[in-house]
Amino acid sequence: MKIGTIKSIWRYPVKGMSGERVQSCVFDAGGVKGDRIWALQDVQRQEIQSCKFRPQLLQCCARSRGNIASGYVEITFPNGKRLRCDNPQANAEVSALVGHDSVLQPLRPKTDDNFYRRYKTD
Repeated sequence: MKIGTIKSIWRYPVKGMSGERVQSCVFDAGGVKGDRIWALQDVQRQEIQSCKFRPQLLQCCARSRGNIASGYVEITFPNGKRLRCDNPQANAEVSALVGHDSVLQPLRPKTDDNFYRRYKTD
């Protein structure tokens, strides 16, 4: 029984940023391979950021470059500058954009509770 037709596939290499349309992809137990493999972490709060609280992130476009397994992701910033996620200048650019000292981090295993904990004022 046919239940639908796939019209497009999108991958979002950096959590909270716009992504890329892909012609093909690999799926595994975690979903689309190469999807959300990087995230932005607020330095003061030690908290992963999302576009829900940092909508400026949607002005950036993240694209995988090269082999997905390499984790090589390039960000295009609103000013047109293109930087790899692992370039320290990318941290400065994204910090200026969101107005908070932030660092781009590769995602860690789900068992790393400290990496994924949410900031609570109480």
